[in-house]
Amino acid sequence: GDLRMMSSTTSGIVVIVKYYYRLLKYGIKIKDIYQICKYLCSFVTKNFKKMNNLNYLRGSIVAIVTPFTENGTVDFEAYAKLVKFHLENGTNAIVVAGTTGESAALSEEEYASLIRFTVEKVNGEIPVIVGSGCNVTSKAIRHSLVAKREGADGLLVINPYYNKPTEEGIFQHYKAIAENVDLPIILYNVPGRTGSNMKASLTLRIAREIKN
Repeated sequence: GDLRMMSSTTSGIVVIVKYYYRLLKYGIKIKDIYQICKYLCSFVTKNFKKMNNLNYLRGSIVAIVTPFTENGTVDFEAYAKLVKFHLENGTNAIVVAGTTGESAALSEEEYASLIRFTVEKVNGEIPVIVGSGCNVTSKAIRHSLVAKREGADGLLVINPYYNKPTEEGIFQHYKAIAENVDLPIILYNVPGRTGSNMKASLTLRIAREIKN
């Protein structure tokens, strides 16, 4: 359904461009043509997002910071300004509660509230990806379920840190998360922080055997 709508909308844009001068001849103003094209492009973008498919993800994907007030609570007013800045300046996706987003400093309630707030502010304009990794598999699953509940489009999941699992252990970690949460997962390999490395062969195995 979404693909058919997008196909029709794209065709509409092509028709407008093709008959641009004829539209002018019939008295339709340039600014009106621009507004129509802008609306149709916005419609296509939002319907790509509705498909919940990160295959189209590319460009500038920003791991957004989480500002705090002087008393240590999340500064949602400052955070809203950051989100607005990225929406207005061509950022293609936002990563919430990653390492840059101070995920380790967030309470469970703050974590859920931050995701919900971001999804509401973004309002379908760009994908919202949530850092949900943890060195405890059950906790990573719990975080991932919260992210899905609050409207995330995808997950950024780091290798289990400190524990230094085997390759099979890393595979089983991602497999368990994928089986419990039906969202696209982006693998996050940072050996310097986790103490373990995801080899190319393991990455390929995960891509082949785990659907999301």
